[in-house]
Amino acid sequence: MAAAKKEEILAVMDVTKCLFQFTQFTVLRCVIELGIPDIVENHPGKGGVSLAELSKASGSLKPFLYRVMRFLTSRGIFKEVKMDGQDSSIGYAHTPFSRQLTKDRMAPIFLVMSSPELVSSKLSLAKVLSSKTDYSNGFEAAHGMDFWKYSAANPAFGELFANGMASTVSPRISLVLENYPTVFEGIGCVVDVGGGNAKALRMLVKACPWIVRAINFDLPHIVALADGGDDGRIEHVGGDMFVEIPHGDAILIMSVLHDWDDEACVKILKNCRDAIPKETGKVIIMDYVINHDNDNEEYRLAMDMEMLSQTINGKERNVKEWDDILKSAGFTKHTIKSIPAPVSVIEAYP
Repeated sequence: MAAAKKEEILAVMDVTKCLFQFTQFTVLRCVIELGIPDIVENHPGKGGVSLAELSKASGSLKPFLYRVMRFLTSRGIFKEVKMDGQDSSIGYAHTPFSRQLTKDRMAPIFLVMSSPELVSSKLSLAKVLSSKTDYSNGFEAAHGMDFWKYSAANPAFGELFANGMASTVSPRISLVLENYPTVFEGIGCVVDVGGGNAKALRMLVKACPWIVRAINFDLPHIVALADGGDDGRIEHVGGDMFVEIPHGDAILIMSVLHDWDDEACVKILKNCRDAIPKETGKVIIMDYVINHDNDNEEYRLAMDMEMLSQTINGKERNVKEWDDILKSAGFTKHTIKSIPAPVSVIEAYP
């Protein structure tokens, strides 16, 4: 076979695989909505869940469910097992992949990313790239308003988004505490800007008993739903990060700045700088840094496409771009620390 013909055949196969990535994406959303990963996780039997049991527990039609599970097991997402003594010989057990789809792990972020709102935003990217466009992002093109206004006007979606973002907090904070615990040493009061439901602060005050005060700062309608748990050190403050940020020894700002353009980031960072002591304070930024290491570069570049489809000129930045906005905001020095996660830890000092 001629080399050119072989390359063409391989190219067709690659494009075909790409075509069906969206199929897999939607089927995964289907099983999450039916609660199947959690049914498998919580089943009392050690050998797996039979097709009949899974059908009954999820309220699914057995023949159709079988086809869905056959599709997913063929991709190694669930594992097919033999069910001796059951009314069906077919059963299913978790793989490391499928276990991440439970509601206490990554199901919330998957439901956000596969929501009609965000999918339609991605389908509107051509409108954003057009030289004649009036839109700054795919979300606005799809919904007629920016992401934040839509979230405020549609509480169900706003809550879905908040829950999705919260599901990413625990693994990332855990990785920082495990791999770079000194970043939080000596901090008496920490302010989490864009802290959402305060999950990060609940983890921090538990792991860092020297933190005597933790302020969860977000928009008023978001902090109204937040829960500090039983720890009296956590308080919730509603406000606007573009106006003023509560004072503390350190400011934590996690996966927020990539939502905004450079001008907006400089404004936010100036307010962060004004909220910390000049001699001893610092701003801890947990965000994406393109080209910082090779392990998570594909993820970061994909997130850059998410920013193009969701936000008003939001983007992922490389080391130089971070350096530029931090200097413009008045910070005299900063460090960037890589951790085994898509985000890096940036410490900025006044």
